[in-house]
Amino acid sequence: MAKPHLLRPDIRERLNPQVSAYGLAEFIVSNPVQQGSVLHDQRFQNRIVTPKNTEALNVIRHYAADMSRDAKAFVRGREALEDKSNNSVWTDGQRDEAARCVEVLDLFWANKQVWGVDSLPLSTASRFDRFDVSGLTLSVQPDLLIGGHPGTSDGKTGVVFIRAQKAPNPDDCARPETRERRETFRRETARYLLVMGWMLMERQGLALQHFDRKRSVVWDVRLREAIEYPSDHRTREKTVIAAAQQIARLWPTIPPKPSDLI
Repeated sequence: MAKPHLLRPDIRERLNPQVSAYGLAEFIVSNPVQQGSVLHDQRFQNRIVTPKNTEALNVIRHYAADMSRDAKAFVRGREALEDKSNNSVWTDGQRDEAARCVEVLDLFWANKQVWGVDSLPLSTASRFDRFDVSGLTLSVQPDLLIGGHPGTSDGKTGVVFIRAQKAPNPDDCARPETRERRETFRRETARYLLVMGWMLMERQGLALQHFDRKRSVVWDVRLREAIEYPSDHRTREKTVIAAAQQIARLWPTIPPKPSDLI
């Protein structure tokens, strides 16, 4: 019998195969070495670390879901984060995170008009239950839903994801080919994310003809792009299912890192 891992108290191990949509999308797009890192981070997670950019995403979601598009509320949220980034009462890490959030908000605001944010009938997305894909439990959590406002929708429902994380950073490259590779990685990850958004909606009982593929989108604030739903979604859905099967098989073999152990 295998000896159980003696993990640090702050490390949580998922014993059953379970990943986030971002994790699965990155697994599909990554090379084999990167895939190992992705799977480790999905199985062994720090209980204490708060996901990055959370406060910025909350400000963006609140602004976008409010049909009045209250710019003053957005500015107040930004100013609060800027004050936090300059206030010594917070730790260095908290101030750095607040500064990153301000950067995310500025990038969003600079691009929202090009993306047509203010013309979309957006609403807050509730927390959706995880669902099974070929033995893998998948969590897909859109940031916003398109539709849901009477008189402003054609009856279809779509999804919006906001990608704020920096890595892989396309702006931190000395060589053009490295930048192009990182940009491609982010676009491909976004397209798979959108396909998983459709898979989520299908499990809510939504028929394909009622899913708004035309307006479903990933706003990538780092690329300054709105990445649209892919036309080859059927092929990509098959790839998602195959990757889920692979991860479910590999899950028991994923080891902790030495830094995870006591």
